[in-house]
Amino acid sequence: MRRVSCELRKRQVDNADAIARMVAVAAAFATAPKRNCMTAAYGQRLLSKDMEGDDVTELQIRLAGFRGTVPDGQFGAGTELQVQKFQQDFMAMARPTRVVDAATYRAIDAFAARHPIDFEQLKCRCGTCGGFGSGKFRGRFQPGGEGREIANLYEYSGVHRMLL
Repeated sequence: MRRVSCELRKRQVDNADAIARMVAVAAAFATAPKRNCMTAAYGQRLLSKDMEGDDVTELQIRLAGFRGTVPDGQFGAGTELQVQKFQQDFMAMARPTRVVDAATYRAIDAFAARHPIDFEQLKCRCGTCGGFGSGKFRGRFQPGGEGREIANLYEYSGVHRMLL
């Protein structure tokens, strides 16, 4: 029992040290002047609250299933909550940093690899609409299902990836 307690204590100290380093990096990053970097490629920089850019939009889309937000390119409270939930739920972090660092990018990639989206399976099989509806049948429902979305025959054009 004593050996387990010592090993557990060492892991707790190691985890605390790692968290302290991440917080220090995040604090240094947060005090640095923010740039409006709309050309930053996804995964090329640390992301944290109050930042903006195309890479933030990509992050918001990739984390849509974790407390979704509007993909507006602004790393605000909603995006921060997305990152926090992802770090808690998928990365199993006891104290999420809410900062997107290299480990978080790798975890997002691992999540995507583990849960791929097969767009071919999502396509309409009618053979005439191109696969994602052409806006036909607005206001038409299956018999007995009038007014209920589950019975709606409308071909919603397109599949927005925030909904997947």
